[in-house]
Formats: sequence, C-alpha cells, structure tokens
Amino acid sequence: MTKERDNDSSLAFRMMGKALLRLVETPPTPLLQEAVDVAMQSLAVSEEQGSICAVVGEETLSAAGAAALVEARLAVWLDDSVDNRNANAKPEEEAVNAPLVLERLCGDKAGLRLYLQRRFDEEMRLAWMLKRYAERPAQNVDAKQWERLAALKENDWRLYGENRMDRNTFERNRLNQDEAVARALERRFSIVCGGPGTGKTTTVVRMLECLLVSRPSLRIALAAPTGKAAGRMMQSIRNSIESMPRTVSDGVARAIEEGRLIERTIHKWLVTPQESGYKPSAAEPLNVDVIVIDEASMIDIRLAVQLFGVLDPDRTRVIVLGDKHQLSAVGPGAVFADMCRPDGVLNDCVSRLTVSHRFSADSMIGRLAAAVNNERGLPEAEQQEAVEELFRCDEQAKDRVAWHGLRRGGGLAKSLKAWLDKAFRPYFDELEKWTDGMEQPYDVWVKSLWNCLNKTRVLAAQRKGTTSVEAVNAYLCETLRERLETKGIETYRNVDLMPGLVVIIRQNNDVLGVYNGDVGILLPDPDGRSNRAGLTAYFGDSGKRLPAALLPEYEPAFAMTIHQSQGSEYDQVAVLLPGDDESELATRELLYTGITRAKRSVHVFGAKATLNRAMVTTTRRQGALTERLRTVRVDR
Repeated sequence: MTKERDNDSSLAFRMMGKALLRLVETPPTPLLQEAVDVAMQSLAVSEEQGSICAVVGEETLSAAGAAALVEARLAVWLDDSVDNRNANAKPEEEAVNAPLVLERLCGDKAGLRLYLQRRFDEEMRLAWMLKRYAERPAQNVDAKQWERLAALKENDWRLYGENRMDRNTFERNRLNQDEAVARALERRFSIVCGGPGTGKTTTVVRMLECLLVSRPSLRIALAAPTGKAAGRMMQSIRNSIESMPRTVSDGVARAIEEGRLIERTIHKWLVTPQESGYKPSAAEPLNVDVIVIDEASMIDIRLAVQLFGVLDPDRTRVIVLGDKHQLSAVGPGAVFADMCRPDGVLNDCVSRLTVSHRFSADSMIGRLAAAVNNERGLPEAEQQEAVEELFRCDEQAKDRVAWHGLRRGGGLAKSLKAWLDKAFRPYFDELEKWTDGMEQPYDVWVKSLWNCLNKTRVLAAQRKGTTSVEAVNAYLCETLRERLETKGIETYRNVDLMPGLVVIIRQNNDVLGVYNGDVGILLPDPDGRSNRAGLTAYFGDSGKRLPAALLPEYEPAFAMTIHQSQGSEYDQVAVLLPGDDESELATRELLYTGITRAKRSVHVFGAKATLNRAMVTTTRRQGALTERLRTVRVDR
C-alpha cells in the first residue's frame, strides 16, 4: 500500500469525523471527540487493508468512548433485531439509523467490531442473499442427466486416461469433479474451489452439458470481474468442447452457436439493458437460467452484493469458480474465501478440486506453490528450507523455478536488467521485422508479435519503488525507444506513444468495447507509417483494433501488478517481491498468485528476508460474513 494512498484515506476519514461531530445536537465533549478520532483512524486503517470493519480493543476505544458514540446517535449497537432488519431491508431503505455500527466480540475475543453503516449493510445483505440461495431445496436429477455424465466420463477416459493410467487411478483423479457436477445438478447454488489446472472449466462444461440435455433452451451467462478473465473462460470452454465428439458436447456447442451462452464482465451484465429495456435489478432480475461466475476471488463485497441482488433464486442457477489461495479482491472483503470456509454454512455447496493436471508430480512450479502454501503444515524454519531446496534443485522436470536474490536500495538490479534484456529480446526482435521490411503478411506478423509478448510477463508487488511496475516499465520503454531510434524511427521522447509499446487500459469504455485490465500493443499502420497518427492498438485476446488516439486512460504494461495478472497465464513469469522487507504486500497469497501465473518457468526476485516474510504472512481481512451466514434468517 503506498504512502500516498494511506494519506488520502486517512485524510478522508478525518474529514468524515469532523462532519460527524457537526451532526451532534449538543457541543461534543472531549470524550466524544476522542472516540470519533479513534473510530476514524481505525476505519482508515481497515479500509486500506481491504477489511469490511475494524476490530478495536478497549485500549483503543474505551467502553466509555463507545457509549458516548451511541449516546450522540453516531453509532448503534448491533443486536438480533438489527441483524435481521438489515438483511431484509429494501435497497432504498436505511438499515441502521446511525453512521456507525458497533458489535461486541464474545468468548475469548476482546473488544468490538466497528463498521461504517454501508459496509455493515453490504455484509448483512450478502449473507442473506447467499443463504437464500443455499437453502433452496435439493432438486431431482433425471436419468438423462446421469446418462450424459456417464458418457462424458467415458469420453474423458478415452482422451486422457486409457493410454496414461489404470482405470482406478483415473476414477480417483476425477472423483471430486464428478461430485462437483452432481452437486451442481442437485442444487441451485454451487461453488467449485481449486488451483490452476485442477479442471474447473472442464467441470463446468460437464455441468452445462448435463443441464442442457434436459433443458436444451437454457440461457447461460458467463461472468468474470475482468474482460480478460471472461474471454479466457469462454476460450477454455471452446477448447474443451472442441476436444470432444459432438455427441457429448452438443448442448454447449449449440448454445454458443445460437447465442444462448454469452460471456461478459460482471459490470457489463449489470449495466446492459435487457429485452424489457431496463437494466437488471431486484424488480427486473437478470434474464438467464444459469450464471457461471469465474475468478470469484477477485470479487469484493460491493460487486457481490450488486450481482446477487439482480439474481432470482427461483429461476437462475449459480455456479461460482475460484481459487481461495489467490489474492483477495482489490476492494473490501474476502468474499470467496469466506464462502469456501470448511466450517461455514455454505460448506455443503462447496466442491474442492485437488488434483492438478497442469502442476503434476513432476512440476517444480506446482511443488513450489504447495510449499509456499505450506500444505504439509511445517514449522516456519522447515517451510523456508523446503522452499530453498526447491530453488536449488536441478533435477529434470517439465518446468523450472529460479530464485534471484536482490539487495535493498538503488535502482533496478543488474541481475534483473539482464533477465529483462534476455526475456524481451524475442519480442523486440519480432517488432524489428516491421522496420527491416517483412516478407510475411502484416496480419500474420501482428499475431506473431502478440504471441511473443504473451510468452513473458513481469509481475510486481508494488506500483512504485526500486523493484516495481513503474521501474520495469520505464526501463523497457527506454529499451524500446533506443531500438526504434537505431532504426531511424522518431519516438517523441516526451510522450509514451511509440510502435511496440505494450499498454493496459485503466478505464472501462463500453462504446469502444475496451475495459480496465485489457492489454494491447501499439502497432504501426500496414503501409509503414511510423508517426503517432498512424498507431493502432491491437488487443490480442479479443482481436479488437483501435486508433491509439481514441484509447481511454492507459499505462505501459511490459510489467503489471500481481493483482492485475489474476485470471491470466504465461509461459515465463518474473515475480518481483516488494523492495521493503517490512512491506504489508509481502504475503503468501501474493507470492502464490504470482508463481501460479507461470506455465513453464517462474523467476522470483527479491530479498531473502522478504521471501521468508511472504511465506508466513497470510492476508487477514476483518469481517464477519461467515458469522452473518449463521445468524441471518431467510423468510420464505
């Protein structure tokens, strides 16, 4: 978290505190002023940490201070009646008539939870909506659906099992997937949790095939937090059905052909008018029979409330996919992790896929990810030694991992610059085919350039600093500039607008059809012009091309944050840990997410102390969604 953001957040909450004191009918006492200051400071910190609420001890906010907040009508104590009034409140109603909500912690926990009213309302409403779905009665699965599942299993045996393993091993490896399909057929709400390569998309295809065999006309929505994730899910589904004979993939294939299976970002689903002319709402629920929500770990509580608020549990079946070990959303809450808790109310809805087909036993990346997650439950020292051993290991494997120790201070390290030069040389060489005169057609070259780019990506924990997104982008932009200038291409040094520049869109634009997180390359015109007016942005994931002058806000993107990389995968990845050993960004989830974006090799750069800190530091976001799910009542 940058100091600039921290200062902005603290300032905003200090201003809020002053505004709250002006609401008090009588002159505020010193005790009340102190209580408001403490509450605002605590909420500012919790907001920066991505929490739903702040947990404060009596040494931070005294009982007398809390009582003063309540007496001044700036806060209300949470009780059962408020609990359920909030959950069932209509969106336009104010759930609690106070800007702050206080909740006493019970048992061994000391202190209290402190909420902004809107955050508390979001938590309560989401708990109510999820429980409303989870408590829907089980449905009968008809014989045709079981027959289709059996046919899909036999097809998988012929494709993936028959010549690779015995039947018992095959059955054991896919047991969890079959259970997930059965759960999705029986329930209107199901959650599939699994790491990279565990078959989440393949499992979804089986679910949809079995549902479509009984209701061929189903309308199906594919939704994800980003355009890249949504597009990748659709492409994965297409790849999956292309590997199957039409006899077992007929339903999904026809749904795609007839436009009944559509992928969009969650935001796009929420804002697109329906046949009625109205956007989806509680009064006009989303007109789909099934919605598949991918990369759910990226969904914050605000987006979850918006999405579930437009779904009708009597009509729409919900299938949620994600990896609970990945980074939580940039916004508040850890919604997916809370939904997947083994001791939670939703546990009967959760299927856990544990067999990775990408990171098998001979995968160094898979073994490193497991060690970082400490799946064996080792003491800290033994876990660190296990990770170091993997980095030292030179055995033959289908992929590789490497560690590059960096010292603190200074600019980009020489070892990192050397790696960047080598890793991006194929991309720059491919780009220079344009300046040297190409023999291949322009469109073929464009796709080749995109493929070169997508083989390598730099993922950094920090936006600013010595080992950051900005530092790497500055270095590679300068490298690109120098290579272009040696070819006589003018690059306008005061503007980051030149052929070969990799960009990431930072602002949604429905008119242009590009969205926050979309990555593209700035290309020259086919006729060879190199001036700025001739540049076109090519977005390889969608195939879209736009004049560079029309692009909404964007940034260079040779490197991106690890958060931005979620939902993506690349052959070769460099993971840059925070430059500060004490950075709060150095977490297990961040390291795991960065590592698992790689398919063939991952190179981790950072100080040894930072690596060790990341392995033992888990992200903790304060909130009580799991508790709300236990206590909230759903009126039928």
